[in-house]
Amino acid sequence: MQLKKLTISSLLFFLGLTSIILPNDFLRIAGNPRTLAQTPIEQQKEISSKIELLESRERSVVAELNQSGTSSNYDSNFGTLYDIGFEYFKLAQLSEKLGYLSQKNTALAGAERLLTILASKLSVFSYKPTLRECNSSTSPDGFKFSFTCSINGGDASSAILRYQTGPLENNTFKLLQQVYIAQNRQEDALLAAEYGRTIQVDKNILLNLKGNWKKFVKDSSRRLSIKHIKKIAKNENSTIVSYSIISDESAPGQVNIPPASKLYIWVIRPTGQISFVKQPIQLEILQDDGQNRSSTENCKPSTDFSDDCRGEQLTALAQGIAKLRSSLGVRERGTTSKVLSSLTPKQITEQNRQLNQLYQLLIAPIQDLLPSVSQERVIFIPQGSLYFIPFAALKDSSGKYLIEKHTILTAPNLRALLLSSRNRERSSSRSKYALIVGNPTMPTIKPDNAISPQRLEPLPGAANEAIEVAQLLKKKEFDVDLLTDNQADENRVTRRMRDARIIHLATHGIIDTGSHIPFPFEDLYPPKIASGAVALAPSKDEDGLLDAAEIIKMKLRKTDLVVLSACNTGRGPLTPGGVIGLPFSFSVAGVPSIVVSLWSVPDDSTAQLMTKFYGHLLNDPNTDKAQALRRAMLEMMQKNPENPKEWAAFTLVGSAN
Repeated sequence: MQLKKLTISSLLFFLGLTSIILPNDFLRIAGNPRTLAQTPIEQQKEISSKIELLESRERSVVAELNQSGTSSNYDSNFGTLYDIGFEYFKLAQLSEKLGYLSQKNTALAGAERLLTILASKLSVFSYKPTLRECNSSTSPDGFKFSFTCSINGGDASSAILRYQTGPLENNTFKLLQQVYIAQNRQEDALLAAEYGRTIQVDKNILLNLKGNWKKFVKDSSRRLSIKHIKKIAKNENSTIVSYSIISDESAPGQVNIPPASKLYIWVIRPTGQISFVKQPIQLEILQDDGQNRSSTENCKPSTDFSDDCRGEQLTALAQGIAKLRSSLGVRERGTTSKVLSSLTPKQITEQNRQLNQLYQLLIAPIQDLLPSVSQERVIFIPQGSLYFIPFAALKDSSGKYLIEKHTILTAPNLRALLLSSRNRERSSSRSKYALIVGNPTMPTIKPDNAISPQRLEPLPGAANEAIEVAQLLKKKEFDVDLLTDNQADENRVTRRMRDARIIHLATHGIIDTGSHIPFPFEDLYPPKIASGAVALAPSKDEDGLLDAAEIIKMKLRKTDLVVLSACNTGRGPLTPGGVIGLPFSFSVAGVPSIVVSLWSVPDDSTAQLMTKFYGHLLNDPNTDKAQALRRAMLEMMQKNPENPKEWAAFTLVGSAN
């Protein structure tokens, strides 16, 4: 199609940015108020001249960045680098729409060049790869790859204090993914998504481990390659599904663009095949009667979704997920669960509609790529609000739940899966020592806005659950340590955790305890770091709250499985790398498999689910952890097929083997 004259408004229309407010630099580069040339040759020349102008700005900023070191201009140059990269990308989009592929490729190359420079500057760790000769029997080419690692830009303090660049890190890797997809480099986009997830995780590791970070890096931190990712899928014998939410919020901060999101989905099969799907997010189907409320209306500290809310406008996707969770009727452990008959037909219909909508968004585009055998495992790596979705309860158009078709696990990122696999392989403990805790004498906590501390309610169902689980383990000749009431004090439990192969904690879970931040970072780092706690009995020296910041420093190399049979143990502060909460801390401490809950769970149904889970795990040698949890869910589902809150709260994080 011959385009006659492109004004700035026409340019914005072609880019789908009709409500954009352009920064001054972009207006200058776009040629405002002058119109784009009329003939194709003139248009190509003008776009090329704009690219040359960007290249000139790029050289100037990169030179200044290299000279500034850690001066006050350092961070501002980061933002300028990103802005130029974003302008490159928009020129590439315009060139593609006009059919000028040479200019498109040049602009994309410029965006990639700047964003990769920025990514390397923002990374917490820098890696220096090395090749050394080795025994040819262990390497077909006679060389072995290794790396040395150091903190990027100095010491741990400077890396931690770069937390202010968090939004820039997220936007950088989001935009880099879009650049790679535009270049038809789907595997590179997967790596960019993974790198973006792990930066914030690395900062949390530095903060919580302080002087011990080098050991963690040596043991656990890896800059993954596609070869590594394929090997993870093969070793886990699982199909891995990785999600990345992309929206126009990756534009520069001064640009006000309404969310226009899409979903990138990668499917990695055990055979090594990697497939990519780009799925538009139809925001309107997730909204409730056209409502689009801000976070200030929905996000109060006392609400069930307080960790979803970070002082930003909620997208319709996040609202839809919160609305789904609310419709499940979640409540605190220890309360009486709402019986199915108390749900009206309209409520059941609405719940099923939401479960099906999320299925259509997240599963339907890739369902042909998932295994056809229900016992074969699928590991979901969510992103953003997707972490709080009960994948097991998603419903297809025929009314079938996803857990009926697949064995389901989750993981925060691909590197965490590698860590889980190595933790499993490293575990030298074949001992049969199990630590079972149920209904400890509860500690006191001070809820938000409370005048005085309050003692947590006892959980008699948790005590019965612990006794039943202990009996099942004893029948399989486990050496069981059953601790309840005052015996389950924090000192005793933490000492015995170090030698346990199985740790089962049936108690209260607490979201966001305000974990202790080591000096001198208390006033400089966000308080929601390694957040969450489990309630134990208090003692003279301990408050009875075993929090995530304490767990992350433990060495649990002998532990094969941790079951957190408590409320909300899978929730916590969201980062691009996942939820920084209890499962994160146990994983860093060395545990390969953690069972956690996504919402407040009814006491009675939780006890039933857990005894069924252990029954399948212990009595069938061919059943792994994920399969045992699936079978327990299916049995619970038979009693209440229309009430997923009774059986879909728990998920296995990490490795199933």
